[in-house]
Order: sequence, then C-alpha cells, then structure tokens
Amino acid sequence: MIKQSITQNYVNVLRNYVTFTGRAARSEFWLFVLMNFFVTSFVSFLASIVYLPVLLSIYSIAVFLPFLALSARRLHDTDRSAWWILIFLLPLIGFIVLLVFFIQKGSKKENRFGKPNILNKPLNKKRKNGIDVDLKSFLKIFLSWWILVPIIAIRPIAILISHLLDVFFLYFSLYYPKEGTNVSLIVQSFRDYGESSWNWGWLVFSALVGFVFFQGYQWLLVQKTMKFSSGVMDFKNGKSWLPNQMADFKTILMLVFKYIGVFIISMMVYVGIFVLFALPIVLLSVLYFIPFIKPVVIFAQVFLGICAFVGAFLTLLLYNQAAVYYFLKTWQIRSFLRFGEISSLIKRQFKPLLIIVGVMFFLGQVWGVVGQIIIEVFPMYLWLFVGSVLFVGACVASSVVQGKCFFWLEEKENAVLKKTKRVKKS
Repeated sequence: MIKQSITQNYVNVLRNYVTFTGRAARSEFWLFVLMNFFVTSFVSFLASIVYLPVLLSIYSIAVFLPFLALSARRLHDTDRSAWWILIFLLPLIGFIVLLVFFIQKGSKKENRFGKPNILNKPLNKKRKNGIDVDLKSFLKIFLSWWILVPIIAIRPIAILISHLLDVFFLYFSLYYPKEGTNVSLIVQSFRDYGESSWNWGWLVFSALVGFVFFQGYQWLLVQKTMKFSSGVMDFKNGKSWLPNQMADFKTILMLVFKYIGVFIISMMVYVGIFVLFALPIVLLSVLYFIPFIKPVVIFAQVFLGICAFVGAFLTLLLYNQAAVYYFLKTWQIRSFLRFGEISSLIKRQFKPLLIIVGVMFFLGQVWGVVGQIIIEVFPMYLWLFVGSVLFVGACVASSVVQGKCFFWLEEKENAVLKKTKRVKKS
C-alpha cells in the first residue's frame, strides 16, 4: 500500500463525502479518526477563544456525512453490509460491536464490494453520464418574489415568539433572582408587559393560522417537486415549483382545513405506537413479586426501555414519511389511516425510506445550527427579520429535498410494481 500523510488521508476522506460504495482500508479509517480528533480539539479551542461555541457544532455537522460514508466503506472492506451501522442504535452493545468491526483487517482479495482501495485515492470521480446539478437554478428559488408569501405567513409566529422572549426576559431580570421559579410571578410578568388578553389571544390565533398556512405551503411545494421533477438532482425548472398561481393558493386553503384532521390522526397514531412499544416493559412489572429475579427484571426493563424508545421513534419517522407520501398523491386525510398500505410500503422500500428519514433528520440538525448562529452572531433587534428569512429559506430547501426524495421513492416503487405485474403475467 502506498503511504501518504495523515493530512492527505483526511482530505481524501472529505472529498469522498457521499461515496458509500467501494472499500476503505483500516489505516484509512483510523488515520481519519486521529486527524479528526486533532481538528476537533483545535476547533473547540478556537471556539472558546472567540466565544462562539457554535463553531464546534458546525464542524461536527460538516464532518458527519464524510465519516458516515467512510464507516460504510470500512464495513465493506470487512465484507459486511453498510447497514451494520444501524447497530449503533443499541446502547453500548452497538458501539462495542462496531468498534470490533472497524478494528478487524479487511479482505485481502476482491469481495462483493469491490477491490481493496490500494492507493487510497478519491473514489467519487465525475462520470461521463453524471447527474446534472444546476445549482444556479436551484438558488433562483430563493430570489423569486413568491418566497415572500411564506415569510408573510410566519411573521405572526415570529412576532409572538418575540413578545414571549420579552416577557421571559422581564421575568428573569426582575423576579427570578429573588423568588426563583414561581408561576404567579410569570403571570405577573405578562401583565407588566402591557399587552391585553385580547391582544395575546389575537397573537396566538394569527400565529396558529400562519403556521397551518405555512404547513400547507410546504406540502404543496413537496408535491409539486415530486410531480414535476425530471430527475433527482435536476433543478433547472426549480423556479416554477413555487406555489405561484391562484389554483395553488386554493389548494393551500383546502390543506389548511385538512391539517386539523391530519394533526388529530397523527397524534393518535404517535401515542398508539409508543404505547405499543411500552406495553411489554409494563407487563414485566408483574414479575416483581418474585424477589430473586427482581434485579434482573429491572435491568431488562431499562434495556428494553431504551431499545423500545429507539424502535418507536424510528417506526414513527418511517410511518410519517410513508403516510405523507400517500397523502401528497391524493390529498386525502384517510391516507394516514391506511396502515396496511403504509406497512407494505415500508417493507418494500425500507432502505429508501430510512435514507429519507436520515436526510430530513440531518437537515433538521443543520437548521438548528443555523438558528444558533443567528442568536450568537446577530444582535437581538435583527433576530425577527433575519430569523424569519432564514427559517423560510431552510424550510423551502427542506421541502424541495423531501420532494426530490419522494420522486426517487416513486421511481423505485414503480419499478417494483412493474416487476410484480410481469411476474403475475408469467
């Protein structure tokens, strides 16, 4: 194997940030871990000097995807599927198992994932028939004046949040140092702020209407992206995806009324999923009357509780993506109650749905860091404006990405259905 410096290895791994195919040698993996430790320490030291802790969060998010891809290639090198990464969700045991896998030597000869990466060089070379990513067209979405519509919709939410922050600032500056936590003093802070009950009621009502309208706007944006896309990474006609016609706004108003039903059904399903996963843990309490196995039962409950929480959370996310996928195709509230079709879709397209869940979760973490930057970098009087604009931009970008993901999912689903029809005919 040709030797290269630790910095060259680090840069090569970053360049392969979306390469989940191929193999990575043991030295490539652990040299990156070592260099990442040094860089993380430096960024942490720098953040403490300039009083910007968010710098460490930015670096962690930036390096997450390259490390995930590297871990997948390292598992490939040991002739294991990259899906073994999910075992990390098991508390402690998953970490130990992955650590053992990462320490092991890779296959010396070619395995099902390809030849050893002998030169340890970049793997994501541009293919001749590569995907066309028109970034300029994608960015034009945020320059269209139609982007002002959701900004206006969420303005009541921003105003309500601003008022609530002022009230709590008043409470923590006047009452909290002397009295500590006191509900009656919090109520008094609302009175001292000077807004009447009618004004507070109007603020809450307008914020709720703005939120529901914005949710409908996002649903329509996801649906239009999924419907009018010609490819997963084709953003050439991105500007036309924005709701910009009267028919679009009639659809949004229709979705505003349907959101109430969707919200109620979703909450009932979410509660049902968590109850279903928690039931075995509660039933184990029956064994408490046997004294000599009570410690074992408690340990089993704690372990199963952690696993049940992870399982319920993952099931909830998969259900939500599958249900929204069906809802976007028909705009029918009962799409969230088609448990048979949803479970069949999850079984057929488990990997794509899991990838979509991971992508949306990752984007959520990115926007959380953006929020921290706004709070720490911008003065308070700019939070309302800058926060509203960036929040809408982040949500629009997330909606477009989700629409592209559903377009990809629909392609895979159509391929499976066509294959099933051919099998039935034969």
